[in-house]
Amino acid sequence: MVRRVAQEETFHGTAAGQAPNVVALAEAFGLSERQAQCMALLRMGSSAPAIAEVLSISPSTLETHLADLRRKFGCATTPKLVAHLRDLIAEEELDAFHCWPSQTNAPLDGTALPAEIGDRLRRATSLDQALGVLQDALAPLGPQHLYYCFLPHSVQGFLRGDIVDAFRAPPQIERAFHANGGLMGQPIALSLFDAPTSVPVMPLDGVAQPKGLAAFCDACRADGASHLMALGFPAGPGFVGMAITFAPRGDAIELVQRGADRIRATAMALHASVLTNGTLAARFRLTIRERDALSALALGKRANEAAAQMKISERAFSKLLASARSKLNARTNAEAVGKAAIVNALVFL
Repeated sequence: MVRRVAQEETFHGTAAGQAPNVVALAEAFGLSERQAQCMALLRMGSSAPAIAEVLSISPSTLETHLADLRRKFGCATTPKLVAHLRDLIAEEELDAFHCWPSQTNAPLDGTALPAEIGDRLRRATSLDQALGVLQDALAPLGPQHLYYCFLPHSVQGFLRGDIVDAFRAPPQIERAFHANGGLMGQPIALSLFDAPTSVPVMPLDGVAQPKGLAAFCDACRADGASHLMALGFPAGPGFVGMAITFAPRGDAIELVQRGADRIRATAMALHASVLTNGTLAARFRLTIRERDALSALALGKRANEAAAQMKISERAFSKLLASARSKLNARTNAEAVGKAAIVNALVFL
């Protein structure tokens, strides 16, 4: 069941879409809007770097807000402040962050996703956090590096290099991947479209690895990984691809191969979470006005009608669209509207 969220319960326009606004507590302590957002995100378990990213503020500005919060709540350190906020703010007061629940409890081989994993996915405020949850969920199998990508227009997105991606791996792994041409340069990538239900697991031994992956495989092996799993699945008009390397423990690789369907289902839950919660939309950093301009076009309004509705000039409206096209890597307004809809950016920012 979806709870109706009142306007005053959320802050709109953060980089991750929406942040909860604990109104009564903010008023009682005389918090500014930014301080209240920091407080809510701290309570949700976000790290300082993640909060700065979500709110699009510098680390020094964030530290100023945290210092004010520590003073107002009488806490000597930030960890003590977090502990204090856990006592002051109940879990249900954080639901405003998610106007729509994530589909993170889908059946996995006849069983439900563990509640703790589903809850952590639901509360992740960045792709990196979500990938960290997946890495923890697969911990017994020894996951070493994770790569997530979303192609908004499926095969067409792949062919034109329109890719949203994120790594959870050391910088040298990411550099080696891009040195091989990125996703476009991986021979295995296009094959996933032909057989999205296949989940190949291959050794990184220099013999079985696909041609063109040598530098990437060598970098992964140097960091302790021995096997690579590649998987993909359709997601509406888009396509999700993932690669996971493993540093196996005991018979973990056999378990990986036997549990491939479960791993794939967990990855699907991750994507459902980042799409539903607006984390994917946040990667494009659209402003509220840019989103509203695209939404007006999506409703079939002409430029002059949309500009009048937004109470701006047609020239200003055109500038909003140009900025949105640039951020969305879209060549036309129609493509920008389509892509914004695919990644949920017409709902979240």
